[in-house]
Amino acid sequence: MAKQISISITDEMHALIQDLKEEIGATKNKKKISKICQEAIHVLLIEAKAMRAYRLEGIKDGKMKASSFSDTDKQYISRVLSKTGPYKKWARFDKIEELKTHFENKFVGNMNSLYPRFIDIMNGSIPPFHEWVSSCGEEEAEDRRGEVAWSYIAGFYEGLLKNNLKI
Repeated sequence: MAKQISISITDEMHALIQDLKEEIGATKNKKKISKICQEAIHVLLIEAKAMRAYRLEGIKDGKMKASSFSDTDKQYISRVLSKTGPYKKWARFDKIEELKTHFENKFVGNMNSLYPRFIDIMNGSIPPFHEWVSSCGEEEAEDRRGEVAWSYIAGFYEGLLKNNLKI
């Protein structure tokens, strides 16, 4: 059985759909627009699964490296990732970027000591953790490796905290 969800689109997008409905094959039959939305969501879900696979690998590496970070470092990570305090209204992306900037400045020139598999992920020297990364041409795979590497780093910081329950 299919589930229904509703989406909202801008007035401009609706007007364009109406104007171009013959070109895109959409008539009064909403199934055609529905099918377009289903395909777009399907593509998004595949990408999200890939991001999660890399985030989970980052969590594993973060747990493994947790003992090499000081309690002060872990407290800082906890404070930034917390849902309370000065960073609570920050987007997840901004929180991870804050941590990246802080620790990459601290570990300057030694990315492998900070993120164990980051360089291997970026240059494709290890098999991908999800087939989405390599299911295209090499140029696009390079872009995708950059996207999933960010998820790996986000997971890395989560893993540092998950290994240290005293924070």
